[in-house]
Amino acid sequence: MTQTLPLEQAVSSCSYQPDSTPLWAGVLAVLSLRRPADRLHILPGWILLMSVLLNTSGAQAQVTLKELNAPSVGIGLDSGKAFLNVVSKRTVLFGVDSLGGVGRPTVTRFDKMGALQNGGFDPAYGANTAGNYRYQNQPIEPKMIWYGNKGAFRAGGVYTGQSRPNIGNRPPIPYPSNKGLSQNSPYVVDLSLDTQRDYYDTLSFQRFWDNREFKAVANGGTRDVIGDFSFASGANTRASGQFSTAMGYQTQALGHFSTALGYKNWAVGDQSIVLGSQSAAGYKKASATGTPDNSSNENGVSAGESDSELAFAICVGNNSYALGLRSLVLGNNSFAKGPYNVAIGAGSATGDIEYLRTSFNPGTFDPRVDVYRPTGDGGFFDTPRFAYAFGYVARASGDYSMALGNKAQANGASSLAIGQSAQTNNTNAVAIGNSANAAGNSAFSIGNSTQASGPSSTALGNQTQASGQFSTALGYQTQAGGLNTMATGYLSIASGETSTAIGNQAQAIGVSTISLGTSTTATGNFATALGRQTLASGDNAMALGYLTQASADGTAMGTQTSALARYSTAAGYLSRTNGRYSVAMGFDAQTSLTAGAAISMGQSTSAVGTNSVSMGNMTLASGPFSTAMGAGAQTGPAAQAAISMGQSTSAIGANSVALGNATLASGPNSTALGNATQASGLFSTAMGFTTQATGPYATAMGFQALASGAASSAQGFQAQATGENAIAIGYQVLASGKNSTAMGSSVSTNDKTGSFIIGDSRTNARYLNTADNQMFMVFAGGYVLRTNPVAINAGQPDLGVAVPPGGNAWTTISDSTRKENFRLADGAAFLRKISQMRLGSWNYKGQDVHTFRHYGPMAQDFFAAFGHDALGTIGEDKAINQADFDGVNLIAIKALIQEVEQLKAANQQLKADNGQLRTQLESTRQQGQQVEDRLSRLEALLTPQSAPSSANLTQKP
Repeated sequence: MTQTLPLEQAVSSCSYQPDSTPLWAGVLAVLSLRRPADRLHILPGWILLMSVLLNTSGAQAQVTLKELNAPSVGIGLDSGKAFLNVVSKRTVLFGVDSLGGVGRPTVTRFDKMGALQNGGFDPAYGANTAGNYRYQNQPIEPKMIWYGNKGAFRAGGVYTGQSRPNIGNRPPIPYPSNKGLSQNSPYVVDLSLDTQRDYYDTLSFQRFWDNREFKAVANGGTRDVIGDFSFASGANTRASGQFSTAMGYQTQALGHFSTALGYKNWAVGDQSIVLGSQSAAGYKKASATGTPDNSSNENGVSAGESDSELAFAICVGNNSYALGLRSLVLGNNSFAKGPYNVAIGAGSATGDIEYLRTSFNPGTFDPRVDVYRPTGDGGFFDTPRFAYAFGYVARASGDYSMALGNKAQANGASSLAIGQSAQTNNTNAVAIGNSANAAGNSAFSIGNSTQASGPSSTALGNQTQASGQFSTALGYQTQAGGLNTMATGYLSIASGETSTAIGNQAQAIGVSTISLGTSTTATGNFATALGRQTLASGDNAMALGYLTQASADGTAMGTQTSALARYSTAAGYLSRTNGRYSVAMGFDAQTSLTAGAAISMGQSTSAVGTNSVSMGNMTLASGPFSTAMGAGAQTGPAAQAAISMGQSTSAIGANSVALGNATLASGPNSTALGNATQASGLFSTAMGFTTQATGPYATAMGFQALASGAASSAQGFQAQATGENAIAIGYQVLASGKNSTAMGSSVSTNDKTGSFIIGDSRTNARYLNTADNQMFMVFAGGYVLRTNPVAINAGQPDLGVAVPPGGNAWTTISDSTRKENFRLADGAAFLRKISQMRLGSWNYKGQDVHTFRHYGPMAQDFFAAFGHDALGTIGEDKAINQADFDGVNLIAIKALIQEVEQLKAANQQLKADNGQLRTQLESTRQQGQQVEDRLSRLEALLTPQSAPSSANLTQKP
């Protein structure tokens, strides 16, 4: 039996290269430690470091251990007891059972033809003359193995040659040698491919869970067991990737730079990390048929293909899988399928959620079979990308999705789910909160049990639902069910397209409806309900305030108002509209069902008539198209188009108007304005205070004026026009005659037809017309008529005529200071012209020839004779100005006077001459008388005295 040397002596007896002195110095330093346990734990590491740093390629110098602890250590070609590799490839076997002997035979090396090293054949197995088979010895049980040519280190039992097939515990059987061990045995280390194509025995694990542990897929393909510079420690572990590490029980580090620690874990992808139990990180690429590629490529992928997308996965947990590029899994029963996915938390997952629900079972998931990705774009492991799942049973299945929280699910691309059972099911969706659900594309759901199922919808609050596209639901149990709808508040519902419901139990049902407030309801298209317990029940309806109600196309505003007819409006308190197009505004304002476009505004107003208007306090518009405004104003039922405005006014007649206080317009088309006025006549008008227009077409204006005659007019203080077409204007005037006019103060037409009387302010006397058609004017201050429009003291003289006080004729202004451009007239010429004019009597056309005769010239003759002077025109040819007429007469009179004076002077001369003649004649007469007297005496003397005729003789001077 071979003697076993102490470990320190064995190491100290090793031969080594001079340039390795520092390394061996470190080993000796370790051996100097006092505690054996420390030396046993640290020394293998230094030996490992030494082997890595030594040159291990080509035909370089070898480091060997000869005949020292031979049953325990075997190195390279120099050990017949534990030959592990070929040519210059160095493999160190630590911990071989030192007893050997029965049941633990030493390793016998065969070449590929089955011959021993000395050229003979092992009698126990016979010769292999055909060269098709080689045999292996019974297994040995080493504890630790170092592969110098790969820079790899592993611990566990090994076989020589082909490993045990799936036939229970039976001894190994022959296997073909012309393919090389690494291409035939599913469990061997591929160490046989050198330039000389010499095939030698290799190493494989002992006592695997079953004989399929290292099979990639079920078709019998093989993979390398040990990778370059890899580390495997534990029971049935495997580190086949370059620079890989496998530690634990049945852990596999298949990817380059991968790490697998724990129980039955798989680090499949390059640079992947898996910790825990029954978990996997990374995946292998499949062939075009979807099956695993079985080529001898050390990376485990088809030749010429890149495996970089399989790398950098990290998995920590139990029954968890990080299968995507750069994926990360932390937690039990977690799953990360796509590239750059993150799953953190128990049961968290990224990837195909439907696959996870129906097909994926962590208890039966086999990474050797199930981690292969189909070729081509859109395969199982191509999506999702950059998915993140954090929390218990969190799921993230969409590209760039994130699920954070207990049972959170982010199923859409670029979606975000945060919170207990939060879920997104579409692209760009966001769900934040307990049981929040964002199912629509670009949906946004935040709160408790919120649901945003419509595209671009938003649900915020508690149990809110936004199912319509671009819809928004905010608050508690609000619902937004149509396109562009919004529901906010408490139990609000917006179910129509572009509708809005905001408040407490607000409902907006219809297209573009709006419901704001408490218990408001808008059910028609384009309807609006605002306030508290308002109802807009028809299309285009609007209800604002408290307990308001509006039907289709109606508007109700205020408190307990109702707009029940289409296109109607009710505003205020207890206002109500029943007719189409009607308006009721104020307190208890109403319109009737048949009122049509009636308007009622104010307190307790009523617009009963069709298209009527009632405004103010307790007004009533009963007539169609009538208007009642003020306090207590009213129009009668038959008062069509009547207007009653003011206080206690009444317009009863059709088209009547009553304005003011207690006015009454009872006649058709009548008007009563003022205070207590009455217009009872047809088309009558009463204005002022207690005026009355009782006659048809009558007008009474002023104070207690009365117009009782047809078409009469009374204006002033107690003026009365009782006659037909009479006019009374002034103070206590009376126009009693037909077509008469009384103006001024205290005058009367005295029943005289066509009479006209005007009186001044004197009230101590009453003047009367005394005849029909008489013009009677009384002005104690005289009469003044002015013709120029220039105001007094404006720099120009007044022109006109006047009758001064106490006068009885018109006076014409003839002040020399107001005249200019004097020219003297030729009176003799005027006389000649007058003498040539047609002068006589005549009458105007149409006048009675017997009654209306006149004297005077013709205007044409007068204008022809006197119409021009040296400067301009005087008068016209159709009329004769009285001043001009008088001027011509005065000029003619002056000429006549001058002629008369001349005649007078001549007459005086004649008188003087005649006096002289008279004197002379008298003297002659006296002389003759004297002669006669003498003759008489003489005759008497001569004649007898008895003659009778002598006494009767006339005596002449």
